[in-house]
Amino acid sequence: MTIHTGRAGEFFAEGALFSDVCQCDAIAAEPTQVRVCGKAEMLQAVTASPSIMLALLERVAHLLHHARAMLELRNIRAANDRVLHHLHLSMSKDGTVVFDRPLLEVAEDLGLTHEAYYRALANLQREGTVDRIGRTVRLIRYQDR
Repeated sequence: MTIHTGRAGEFFAEGALFSDVCQCDAIAAEPTQVRVCGKAEMLQAVTASPSIMLALLERVAHLLHHARAMLELRNIRAANDRVLHHLHLSMSKDGTVVFDRPLLEVAEDLGLTHEAYYRALANLQREGTVDRIGRTVRLIRYQDR
């Protein structure tokens, strides 16, 4: 199960800082450069700098919030409802969602096959709830949640 999709400049595997064994791995989907920071080095930096500690704490809190939201999404049985709820969580103030990665990966994050995801988007578009052009989805009819 994908827990996190890393972007340029982000940390990952923060949980390993306070664990004897790191039970995760990372897969680079494209050519990638990764800076490795050892546990001792990272803990020393966090201990020496309140701003680094606060940034790390903020990051971990964000990851926890995201993991809980994804778990909630995966518990929604109907694909249309799951996709619509995800769009609500992801939309900007103007009601649009611009995905920065293939929708195939978004479907995987939601625990759906890409066929079920595309079918749900098509259903939502057909019923007038969303409009979609490529990786941009605009919610036409939505309620604030």
